[in-house]
Formats: sequence, C-alpha cells, structure tokens
Amino acid sequence: MSAGAHPVDWDAETYDRVADPQEEWGREVLARLDLRGDETVLDAGCGSGRVTRLLLERLPEGQV
Repeated sequence: MSAGAHPVDWDAETYDRVADPQEEWGREVLARLDLRGDETVLDAGCGSGRVTRLLLERLPEGQV
C-alpha cells in the first residue's frame, strides 16, 4: 500500500457484480481449448469463481 493510502474493506458482492467481463473472457478462452474432460487444470484464480465453475463443467472427470 502506498504512503497515505487507506485499507478498503473487501466487498465480495460488488466484486461479483462487476465480474461479467472476466467471465465472458473466460468463456472465450475455454471455447478455444480442446478438452477431453479428464484433465487436471490449475486455476490460479483471482476472481469471483465463475471461471472455475465453467472449468468444472468442462472437466466432469477431471480436476481443477
């Protein structure tokens, strides 16, 4: 945090509400992946969890 900056309380509701662009980008990327459904994928995540949910849907026999 820079000098003079004040901590801000985390607001998960707002974060989720503004996560639509990230979800859309995630959908676009996932649509380009040729997945069998049994892969193991590392989700480094820093979002609302929506893209993780999409990954889980694409990997019914895999792991995220």
